[in-house]
Order: sequence, then structure tokens, then C-alpha cells
Amino acid sequence: MSAVTDEHRKPIRLATEAYHAALAKDWKKVERVLNRLTRECDSEGIASALIAWCDTFIAHASGGGEHRGRFRIVPWAVETGKLDAPDTPASTRWATRLLAARGAMDLDAFQAALAELNALPDGPPDFERGRYVAALLESLALTVNALPQGYGKTVPP
Repeated sequence: MSAVTDEHRKPIRLATEAYHAALAKDWKKVERVLNRLTRECDSEGIASALIAWCDTFIAHASGGGEHRGRFRIVPWAVETGKLDAPDTPASTRWATRLLAARGAMDLDAFQAALAELNALPDGPPDFERGRYVAALLESLALTVNALPQGYGKTVPP
């Protein structure tokens, strides 16, 4: 295999590993894998991981079928069961915007969300950028673990 192929496969492999760790609620492993992703992959690789996580979320919500266009995602506070609570953390709201932009195939909104992520401070003591990425993974894992595939297609009674 060529180095270019390996270079493009690595971020997806690490994104998959982080996703599986998040599904298992192994947050220490998620942290280790995210650290590898940021250390070993360039910005394109990190964007590829973000896209993969968004696409996994969208495939789960839509039942795996093609679902592009208007896409509404509402933050869900698992602890309280509330939807779109005013005290939803900024990191979760960012993850929601990123997911909605990808679901709608709105490149401008997606790039704006990426720019917002890149503008965050990263490094000690807060690692804010990492918190935002972790919020995306947590949202994905909680949704896949708690809601059936295709839940986004369901029609309320």
C-alpha cells in the first residue's frame, strides 16, 4: 500500500476506535485515541474523523438510508430527559450544529462549525477543543446506545 493510502486510512481507523470506546463508555480509551488522532493526523485527517462520526450519527438516525437535505437535530439532556434545554453545554450545541450541517450537506455551515472548533483554545489547562470533539462522540454514543436505528424517521402519534 502507498503511504498516501495509509495516511488517509489512519484517521478513519482511529475515529472508529474512538467511536467503539465511546459506545462502551470507556472514556479513558476515548481520550487516549483522541490524543493519538490529534498528534498523528493533520487537520484533513481530523476533519475526516469528524465527518465519519457525523455520517455514522446520520445513518443511525435515518435508518441507514440516504437522508440529505433539511435535517433537524435537537440536543437531548440524558440526565433529565429534556430536549433543547437552555443549559445545554456549548460543546453539545456545537456538536448539534456540526451534525445538522453535515446532515443538510450545508458546506458553509459545516465549515463555520469547523472554524469555531479551530478558534477554541487547545492545550493545558482546559483542552477546550478536545471537550468539543468529545461532546460530539458522546452525543453519537448516547444516541446509538439509547435510540433505535431509524428513530429520526418515526412519526409522532
